[in-house]
Amino acid sequence: MALALEVLALALAAAASVRWPLAALIGLLAAGSLARWSRGKGWVEPEPGVPVSGLVLAGVGLGAVALAAAVGFAGPALERATTRSIDWTQLAAVRGNLGFLVTAIALVGARAVAAELIFRRWILDRAHALGVRAWVAAVIAAVCEGAVAGGHLGSRLGAAAAGLGFGLLYVGAGRRLAPAIACRLAFEIGALVLVYLRVV
Repeated sequence: MALALEVLALALAAAASVRWPLAALIGLLAAGSLARWSRGKGWVEPEPGVPVSGLVLAGVGLGAVALAAAVGFAGPALERATTRSIDWTQLAAVRGNLGFLVTAIALVGARAVAAELIFRRWILDRAHALGVRAWVAAVIAAVCEGAVAGGHLGSRLGAAAAGLGFGLLYVGAGRRLAPAIACRLAFEIGALVLVYLRVV
């Protein structure tokens, strides 16, 4: 029954994301909180004793490399395949506006942390707990992320591809959340800065 409710929450969020992507993300955060708390888990779990500082720096580096690859290769390929331009941010007002850039960084940072909690700590971990291999669970979480991302097909494919990368980093780092969050923050804040500088 609990799994059916979780799948229903994902389906409703995917439908809502067509018009209200932020509301869909907030709804998923609430659903994920209830799902995890009903199983006696919170969002923060004790992590193994290995220091994560090096993994966080690696996450930042991977996020920067992924952004460069997205801008240089994946973005143009998706634009050609879908004949639509990539929306690097829903906050296009940051172009040349430093005040709005600072505000947008705070908003994007909060959304990035929420997304990692939802798609890694809840969905990926839940699929893995149901007996799915870790890399398959990363694919499932990425597909869910693409479905909830909002926007046109190119945006959703881009979100799913990025989500797969974040998921594989999460799994590869021993299911530590900090490296995946650092990678996403570097990617998304870097994209905002590129929009501010009118590079993309």
